[in-house]
Amino acid sequence: MLPVVARYRHDTESRKMGRRAEPWRRNGGDWYITHRGRQVRLAPASATKTQAWAALRELLAGRAEAAGITFGSAADLFLASRRSQADRGELSEARWLSYKHFLVDACDSFGDVEVSALKPKHVTAWLESRPTWGRTTRSNAGSACKTVVRWAKAEGHYDGEVPLQEMRLPSPRKRTRDKIPDAKLLEALRESRSDREWQDLIDVLAMTGCRPGEVYTLTAADIDFARGTMAVKNKTARSTGIERRTVYLAPAALEILARLAHRNPEGPVLRNTYGAKWTSGAVWRAMRKAGFKTFPYALRHSYGSRGIKEVDIAVLSKLMGHKRIKTTLDNYVHNLDDDAQMLESARKVSPSSHTPASGTPPDSSAGASPGPAIPKPSAR
Repeated sequence: MLPVVARYRHDTESRKMGRRAEPWRRNGGDWYITHRGRQVRLAPASATKTQAWAALRELLAGRAEAAGITFGSAADLFLASRRSQADRGELSEARWLSYKHFLVDACDSFGDVEVSALKPKHVTAWLESRPTWGRTTRSNAGSACKTVVRWAKAEGHYDGEVPLQEMRLPSPRKRTRDKIPDAKLLEALRESRSDREWQDLIDVLAMTGCRPGEVYTLTAADIDFARGTMAVKNKTARSTGIERRTVYLAPAALEILARLAHRNPEGPVLRNTYGAKWTSGAVWRAMRKAGFKTFPYALRHSYGSRGIKEVDIAVLSKLMGHKRIKTTLDNYVHNLDDDAQMLESARKVSPSSHTPASGTPPDSSAGASPGPAIPKPSAR
């Protein structure tokens, strides 16, 4: 029978008892885990939830080493480790939920296969059994499986060769240009609803180029109206050490935020018609309901697509909060394909001495300008 502790399934016994398969307190005291109908004590009442998860990981590690490591056991250990990281703030909750979603499903398919016997065909068959998943979802699911076996090897839970290394996954689907709003589509999207809350949200997303989550959680305390900036949580904080990044606001965006901050001095500045915080799911559904085949994050791409044509690439990278300029180039340089713009750029970088005056064709009747001096032959 497959281990189910860190797979977070409601097994039959857990459903009867109303317990999730994760650490819980008994009457506010010691930490326990419900596993296969049994209550196993993990840690004393003085322990934190993070410490309870660590105890769960040790428990699973001991069982895995005693019984031999299967993919299900490795996934159990991996998820317990990632849960502890999420509790410490070292891993985003969204990333944790993504791992949980894919690995729980994978364990149902091939969790009893030993890691040493794991083949690409196991993962491929599982992915093919999910016809509703797109290329990007299948790619992310397969990557989660590869991450588990690499982690198990690195942590010493498995000593053999790492499987799945040569497995080829579907390439993620690239967001097509027709889903990136241009100026006309942005205006239509803004006017698709008459409520001011919606129009303010679309305006701020389009004017700042922020990630949607950065805008949804923005508070009045995050905005420096004197400087014309706002500070948002930095997505690359774990690698750069910079917890918050600065977003520079255009006057129109600053005016909107000043009005909203006066109305909502506490909590999220931008709210929906019910006075609640916006969510990506709600915004995406509103876009689809209005007939638009786009998504909230596309407004950030729209900002970058405009910016690549107007400002220096290093400046745009700073404005968008990219860790590396290469990220900006990879995502937006394809927008530099307008002939008129490229011709104008070629004119700017060409030596001005060879460029005739604007609107004045060369005069063929005039004497030819002296050409460059012909170099004399060397004495050698």
